[in-house]
Parts: sequence; structure tokens; C-alpha cells
Amino acid sequence: MEKVSGIIIKRVVLNDNDIIVTIFTKEKGKIQAIAKGAKKTKSQFIGTTQLFCYCNFVYFPGKTFAHINQTELIESFYKLRNDLSILSAASYLIEILNITHEEGQKDERVLNLLLYSLSLLTDNKDKNVKLVVLAYQLKFMALMGYAPNLKSCSKCLKEYDEYYLSKKSGGIICKKCKQINNFDNTISIEGLIILNTLLYCDLKKVGELQCNLNLLNYLIKLMNEYITYHIDKKIYSYEFLEII
Repeated sequence: MEKVSGIIIKRVVLNDNDIIVTIFTKEKGKIQAIAKGAKKTKSQFIGTTQLFCYCNFVYFPGKTFAHINQTELIESFYKLRNDLSILSAASYLIEILNITHEEGQKDERVLNLLLYSLSLLTDNKDKNVKLVVLAYQLKFMALMGYAPNLKSCSKCLKEYDEYYLSKKSGGIICKKCKQINNFDNTISIEGLIILNTLLYCDLKKVGELQCNLNLLNYLIKLMNEYITYHIDKKIYSYEFLEII
């Protein structure tokens, strides 16, 4: 048997009694495990195999799936389920992690980023849900090695008063360097200030920032496009996040 601590980032019903959970762990990275009888009302796993549950797991490794033997709840993040906007945001965060990491690929920094971001959403008092999402997008991509260049034009390296966010160039580009019909999106100086602040600031300070909601939604859209370009995968939960 092996023991790990991790958070459930995906949950799939296997049959009437059992479920398969994807766990992002500190020690082993992403693993998939079967929880036998987890759907039964009296199961020992019913409260520890829900989405977002952060637990200690004891399991038997297997060729295809591990088999969970024991669980110990550390944090349930239960409040995430009480608000649709917060639930949508949390679902978006874990999907990004799930589709970018292969099984066995571990990254403690990414795990800590996710856990802290979920804590901010759980303890959300000022409804700054979208700011947490944007901060996560930026910091996650930085940890993956794809932090956007937001200081000067990514091509000519000069500073201007007008920029476009270019997925292909990995950051902002100026009007002179912008190719015709390359579908890059304009970004205001105010938007750049928000992105730079969130990329480099401590997550604890996210709640202190102020941003126009329309601008915030636009920046999240730009970053979602930036992420999907670099990971070459669609993030399906974004569609739901976009309408709330």
C-alpha cells in the first residue's frame, strides 16, 4: 500500500456502487483510483471522494487504476458548492490542471496554487471570484513556463501606448509588429496593469484589487485563449464560466 495527500480533480461514476476519481497528489502527481462502494450511503468513502476533497489516501497501486483502501479528510472545500459562480470558477481551475498534466506528472507548486486559490474562493467575502480566476490563469501558465510577456513588445522589445495580446508571440505586441489578419486582440493599458499586478503579486492581495467587471471578463477571455493555444486543448468548463 502507498500513502499520498491530494485533491480530487475529477469524479466519474463507474457503476451503481463504485466511482473512479482522479487525484492530483503531492507525492505521485496525478493518479486515477477506484473507490469501491463509494456511492453507498453508508460508505466510508462517501464524504472523502467528492470533487475538490483534499485528503490523505491509502491505496493499492494497479496496472490501470489504483484501489483506494483508506481516506482521511483534510479539507472538503464544501462551501464551493453553495454558490453557482464560485462552483463554476473552481471547476474551471481543476479542469485546467487535469488536462495539462499527465498521469504521474507531479508539481507541488501547481498543487499549492490550486489549494490556495480554492481557499480564496471558499472564503470569498467580496465576490472577487473572477479576480481569483484571472490570477490563477496567469500564475498557472507561469509555472508551466508560458508566462506572457507583458512589459514591452515581444517582437521589437519597444514600449508603446497601444498593444495587442498575441498568443503566438507569447505576450503583447505593438501595432507596428502586428501582422494583418492574425486575430490578435487589443489590450488597454489599464488591462495590462491588472495582468502585471496579478502575475507578480501575492495571492493574498487579490482581494485588495479593483477592476471593472467588463474588463475583467475580457481579460479572462484573452487568457483562456492564450492557455488553450499553448496547451492545444479546449477547456470545456470555460463556456459555463463565461455566462455567469
